[in-house]
Amino acid sequence: MEYLEIINEDGSSTGETVSRKDAHKKGLWHLCIHLWIINSKHEILIQKRSALKELHPGLWDLSVAGDDAVTAVKKECFEEIGINIDEQKLEHLFDIKYTGELNNGKFIKREFTKIFLINLDVDLNQLKLQKEEVDAVKLINY
Repeated sequence: MEYLEIINEDGSSTGETVSRKDAHKKGLWHLCIHLWIINSKHEILIQKRSALKELHPGLWDLSVAGDDAVTAVKKECFEEIGINIDEQKLEHLFDIKYTGELNNGKFIKREFTKIFLINLDVDLNQLKLQKEEVDAVKLINY
């Protein structure tokens, strides 16, 4: 089971940790990470969400999702697609606050999303996909 650190609407920590399921059931604010991996050919790596995911199964996404944001980026990127990130090469671009409800209000998203960028050439054949999270990856021109 995955646990999330609960934060205040301003992004500050509450010190509380709950399951991902409870965070979305109760609509609690939590951190979300997006990592944009762009190669030297100006292509961006996207991943197809697992068909088993509750939210947006089988759709293409940029997200890899805690600890502090940099630790979360490194951890999730390695777990989901098998890439070790050098934190010195990460660039924090911007933050977004997002709220939304799905499944007739049964799934409530309240996320403070941090967007990171890394310039990195990756060999898709060398990636190790976490099947619970990712069904496929590909590079597309942006």
